[in-house]
Amino acid sequence: MSIYTWGSDRYGQLGLGRAQQLEDKTCLMNSPTRVSAMEAVVTQAAGGEGHSIFCTEFGDVYTVGRDKEGCVGASAADDEEASTRRLCATSPRVVASLEEEAIVSVAAGAHTSMALSASGRLYVWGLVHKDVGREEPRRGVRSGRRGSNQEDAGTEGQDGTAATTAAAGALTGMAAARARLRHDEVLSRVVQKSTEAWLKAEDDFSNELEELADEGYQAYTEMRGDQQEYEGMLRMRTTRAPSFRPVVVESLLGTKIVRVSAGYGHIMALSDSGRLFGAGYNDRGQLGLGHRINTAKFQQVRTFADRRVLQVVCGQQHTIARVESSTGAKESTLSEVFVWGNGVLGQLGLGRRGISKGRLVPHRLATLDDQNVIDIAAGANHSLALSDTGDVFFWGHTEYGQSGRTKSSAGDYEVGGHLKFYIPGKVEGFGSSHIKKIACGSTFSLALSESGHVYSFGWNESGVLGMGTSGRTALSPSRIPFLGPPHTPPCVDISCGHVHAFAVTDVRSAHLPMLRPLLGQPSGDVALVVKDGRNRALKSFLNDVKSKTGGAEPRKAEPVEEIFFAHSFILASRCEFFRDLILHARDAGSYLADADGKGVSVLDSAGGATTDAEEDCPKKILLELEEREWSKATVRAMLIYLYTEELICPPHRYHALRALAVRLGLEHLVYILSEADRSLDALAWRPIDQPEKESDPVESTFVRDLVKNVEVPSGADPTNLPGVPADVAFCIGVPELDFYLDSKAQADEPEVIEHLRTLLDVAKDEVDGDGRIVMYQAHKAVLRRIPYFHALMTGDFLESAENTSSDTFNVDVGSLLEDGLSISALRRFLSFVYSGSRAQVPDEDPNATMALAVVAGRFGAPSLVRLCEQQLLAFVGDDEENAAVVLEFASRYGLPRLQRLARKVLSDVDDDEEVSAHLALDAAREEGEGAVEEKKS
Repeated sequence: MSIYTWGSDRYGQLGLGRAQQLEDKTCLMNSPTRVSAMEAVVTQAAGGEGHSIFCTEFGDVYTVGRDKEGCVGASAADDEEASTRRLCATSPRVVASLEEEAIVSVAAGAHTSMALSASGRLYVWGLVHKDVGREEPRRGVRSGRRGSNQEDAGTEGQDGTAATTAAAGALTGMAAARARLRHDEVLSRVVQKSTEAWLKAEDDFSNELEELADEGYQAYTEMRGDQQEYEGMLRMRTTRAPSFRPVVVESLLGTKIVRVSAGYGHIMALSDSGRLFGAGYNDRGQLGLGHRINTAKFQQVRTFADRRVLQVVCGQQHTIARVESSTGAKESTLSEVFVWGNGVLGQLGLGRRGISKGRLVPHRLATLDDQNVIDIAAGANHSLALSDTGDVFFWGHTEYGQSGRTKSSAGDYEVGGHLKFYIPGKVEGFGSSHIKKIACGSTFSLALSESGHVYSFGWNESGVLGMGTSGRTALSPSRIPFLGPPHTPPCVDISCGHVHAFAVTDVRSAHLPMLRPLLGQPSGDVALVVKDGRNRALKSFLNDVKSKTGGAEPRKAEPVEEIFFAHSFILASRCEFFRDLILHARDAGSYLADADGKGVSVLDSAGGATTDAEEDCPKKILLELEEREWSKATVRAMLIYLYTEELICPPHRYHALRALAVRLGLEHLVYILSEADRSLDALAWRPIDQPEKESDPVESTFVRDLVKNVEVPSGADPTNLPGVPADVAFCIGVPELDFYLDSKAQADEPEVIEHLRTLLDVAKDEVDGDGRIVMYQAHKAVLRRIPYFHALMTGDFLESAENTSSDTFNVDVGSLLEDGLSISALRRFLSFVYSGSRAQVPDEDPNATMALAVVAGRFGAPSLVRLCEQQLLAFVGDDEENAAVVLEFASRYGLPRLQRLARKVLSDVDDDEEVSAHLALDAAREEGEGAVEEKKS
């Protein structure tokens, strides 16, 4: 899966890592751009006012953007004091404090970040509400802004101080000034009682109860007695302050949360049983609690005490919920829509009656009763609903074209004409596309079709509509170009920030792009010098024209040169054409004179320029490419394909890239391009009697090609060699291997044992009894990215000193075996490092998976550790015996995330004596380790 972003990049929230002036309002991206800074596979994204948060398939969380309020979250090396000085982060980075949790979804408010763990825990950071204790009302009041929802409204309690008057809209101006300056106790008490009456909203609540009773909702009358409970909440001072690290929401502990959404200053959380909870600002009743009192602790929305809530979304100051239908509803209706909070701009969809003081408790949106609503979304002051038939309905603020109307009518500009948007109306303009998901930003909206395409409409601020332009509005939905088939894989998810947007594309690849960071790095030992023949031909033509028309003297047309760095072992193993070319150039002694890489353009994973000063710059084999097929764009796309098997190429280059692929014998790339061309043809007009072109599927050889770099063939068959020697050898002594095969190899895979016995038989005939055997081979450029091997090759270890005089770095496998590592696991680890193949993780043998997890953890390969954890959890399921085994393994080898998830399974069945013993043993082990660490410190 890939993540695409576009819109405002004022705080670097798009994650593109672009160098920019902080808070530059002109910094934007008006068309979808792939985020290539993360190696992880992103499955979901969320955005706030100036930050973004990403959730990966392994349960890790990455953040980027504005960090003034702590929304990005401090890394392991940051402290809170340092975090307060950082304004923004322009490249995504992992939230280190959540690495022990398996995160399944993320959400964002304006200045708040949230993450949900697999165990149902909710973590928040950024601006977080807190209760700081009870306080009696003060004498005197401070002036405040009516209806203010800014940070000053959350810095003091609702007790007659600034926060109270700001949130409640109580007396301001001269009266407030008199109470403050002259200490008028009488007026102070009047203001205090008026404020409390506004916050408790007794009269407004009673009016709403009568209105709801007329609609047949008698259950709400049970909430009348709750007014007495509000006195304590009224005395509690609620503040909102920055939290630079994720903190668990304590008021929801014991409740498994499965969904969360946030507005400007309020958060709604949904449990697995369908109960709804709210916390934060409540000055417009957006929490649905029947009053206007802010609360830091999550309170249950008791309107739905006997109903199951299916989904909840938050606007700036309003909330929408999709609720399971009540008894007696129409059989065709599976869910009902409820709204509450601020409705001054029609965002509640209740028509004229909903625009005064909003609604303090949920109200059913009766105009959608005839629709089976399957998705809802909320912008700043507008709302959307999606039916199972693919119809999209809009209501609310429409000043910036948020309604998606295809055209305006004269009545829209008459007095009261805007009220037609205060009730749900169907959005036209999607044609025959069936919409399956919707999302809202501040003043724009997105819709995702079944075909994987994305539509946008509303205000195009900062190019957030993705149309390649900025400004103006789009009154009707338009499909975002170059997003979705055939240009990208189908989009499977969409989401919005304040003025930026995200799209996640399918398909989860069978392998991870482990070699992507090597693209164009100076560590490459091949220099591809591309002399663009087409540019040379164009210059020759222009010179001829000048000479014939009496212009300047014709000049000799020199081809434009571009140099790309690459790695010989990747080119040779992936393409026979390059293998022969590299061997010929090496035999001929053809090397690039400028070996230090200065002044040479290099290619990164996104196709731009990059450098890596830490890597060595070896002498580079020179490959000069002058044919017409070789151009800068096609070579870049070809290299990306060879390294990652991804097709990243503009459609108008497909034909040229296909011609190059045919020349190089890359059959799978030819097949991919043929399929892309066929998709493009399907969008164009074609006669009915003309058959659609079809091509036979070609199996990918990506994993097989790269794994060849690891295997050492048994025998001297040169056809099995990639053609490029390795510079890292994993060796073992003959006696050690003989002993291992006789005593400890029972747990290894049969094919590995057979391979090792063959190597041993050959070695006994060719080397002395104390000689060493090369079991596996590798390359420094690949292994240097692994922390263990980077330290081994560059540090002051004994192995480092022993290898200083040799071009080949030798790794002693015997010492690893003494630590209990499995040779099969070592082979799978090396194969994964090259290919990223998920198939390297055993799916039938949990013991083999555990052995691989140990190797991955020992060497420092977090992606492989996460894959192993996922597979072990699949083995566990709900079986407490398996969970106990996995818990013991995770505790022994320091896998806190796996340990926590296994403990969660056991906690549900902790009545069993054996399970309780395992939990007690695990707790004792943790206590012992903690004591040891304390003693060391």
